[in-house]
Amino acid sequence: MEHLADLGHRQISRIDGGPGEEGTYIEAMNAAGLGIHMEVISEEFTEAVVRAATEALVTRGQLPVAAFPTNDHSAAEDAAAH
Repeated sequence: MEHLADLGHRQISRIDGGPGEEGTYIEAMNAAGLGIHMEVISEEFTEAVVRAATEALVTRGQLPVAAFPTNDHSAAEDAAAH
């Protein structure tokens, strides 16, 4: 995330497996001065939910520059969704 912020990106979302797992993301966004741009999609951690969350990001009209899934498994679902 720091690399994206250094490049000037602001809309960086996080898809995670439930409340309490977003701490590092929040710390990094605040450290980069991007707290106002934070978006955490915190849902039940299943393939279907990760896919639905990613599809919601893609179809809402304003795409984030990046979406960080919690782990490799959810990253694969994220990629499969679009």
